[in-house]
Amino acid sequence: MTGEKLYQSLIEIGLEDYLKQIGNGNIYQEAHMLKIDSFVKNLSDDQKKILKDKISKKKNETHAQHNDMLHEISIACAFYDKVNFLPETNEKTPDFCSNDICVEVKTIDNSDIERKRQDELNKGPYCNISPALNQKEVEDIKKEFIECVGKKFTEHINKAKEQLNPGGGHIWIIYAIDSPPKFYEKINKEIENRFDEIIKKLQPKNFCIRYINFESLREKIAN
Repeated sequence: MTGEKLYQSLIEIGLEDYLKQIGNGNIYQEAHMLKIDSFVKNLSDDQKKILKDKISKKKNETHAQHNDMLHEISIACAFYDKVNFLPETNEKTPDFCSNDICVEVKTIDNSDIERKRQDELNKGPYCNISPALNQKEVEDIKKEFIECVGKKFTEHINKAKEQLNPGGGHIWIIYAIDSPPKFYEKINKEIENRFDEIIKKLQPKNFCIRYINFESLREKIAN
């Protein structure tokens, strides 16, 4: 289903090209996107301008950069009240604040960086697995894949802490990754177990670290 006024508020802050890109040239109606559009519609004009300016700065950047902006808005929509989006400056600043809590949102996806890392593991893009491999070889590849995602998770946390310091705050990691076909059934649970291990090891003071799968975030917003 398409419509000229669909997601009008998202279009007004500069996401029209992005919306068409994810829809292969069209803009389709989805329940979670309608909620996000309504959330943006109800923001003040000043807040809309801040989002528009942030998106404008990323106009010539990658699809992943615009994905990050949508995820930032999505987390605010799903989990926070009285959101105050903050403008980007030369100083390190969080994405937004809510009731005196500063929030930084990061994304792990199939970006060029992730593909590069998987290529370095000599497994090719998206870590494709040959059907000729035995079970031990498959498990070894799975371990490498999870470590790759875990390393990115740690990097995101450390960067987010820099942006939130000195007062601390909430760090959200959204992960939306294509796992190797043989791993679909269990990989998300194992990735989250790895995330929990990393959070426990880091023991971050004054920081609350949360993570959510992109599909779960969509469902949370839609419902």
